[in-house]
Amino acid sequence: MQVLLLNALSFFALLLLKIVLVVAGYEAAYTALCQSLALPASWSAYLQQPWALLTHFWVHVSFFDTLWGLLLLHTLGQVVVHRLGSRHFVALYLLGGLAGGLLFLLLYNLAPYFQGTTVSLLGFSGSLYAVMVAAAMLAPQFSFSLFLLGPLRLKYIVGFLVLLALASLLGAEPAASIAHLGGALLGYVYVQWCEGDVWWRRYWARFRRPRKDLKVTYRNTVSWVEKKHKAPVEEANLDHILDKVAASGYESLTSAEKQQLFNAGQ
Repeated sequence: MQVLLLNALSFFALLLLKIVLVVAGYEAAYTALCQSLALPASWSAYLQQPWALLTHFWVHVSFFDTLWGLLLLHTLGQVVVHRLGSRHFVALYLLGGLAGGLLFLLLYNLAPYFQGTTVSLLGFSGSLYAVMVAAAMLAPQFSFSLFLLGPLRLKYIVGFLVLLALASLLGAEPAASIAHLGGALLGYVYVQWCEGDVWWRRYWARFRRPRKDLKVTYRNTVSWVEKKHKAPVEEANLDHILDKVAASGYESLTSAEKQQLFNAGQ
């Protein structure tokens, strides 16, 4: 809910600011503000505003796109929160936005088809697709009842949307499609990291495993400390047993006390 409220507040704050500035005759100032928060495609322009990689997925312009995106984020985000926890949902949202922005920068600066295009990236498309793909992997049997189509499983719906984003790369507005694919890839990798038995997780576990010599040293140190503090206690118990023998005889000892006295005599 905090993520949803932050997105709603950012939308209405920018909308209110736009109304005030346009009415006051400063529409150019509002446009410059949005451009400073949006992620530019040009690498040189991005270096002048590196914060845009973190701010672009908090800037929303279209009311209906933002509304539908928040509804999907709320519905599918509950699946992620239920299975992984709220901390992982926030991580998916942030990392999905960053992954979408990074893929956008890479393709527009390295792929010949996209080079030379002046465009900017706005909105939380990458974050939304990261949560969608994660929810589809965590609850593939979850179903939606769609108009005229009936109930459809979530994995098929999300798979269709990812394929649609892939087909839209050569369309009129490929920037959002690139962000979709970047977020979807991040969602897949994140869930595999959390729940799947993949090679990079096994390698990371092996990399984090403590060294054996450190374990031996630790155990030896603990054993020495335990013996050091245990010796006075055993000596006091032995004195108590000897006093008991002197007062009441050997037969008054319990079996445990007899065993302790026998061990001390070895």
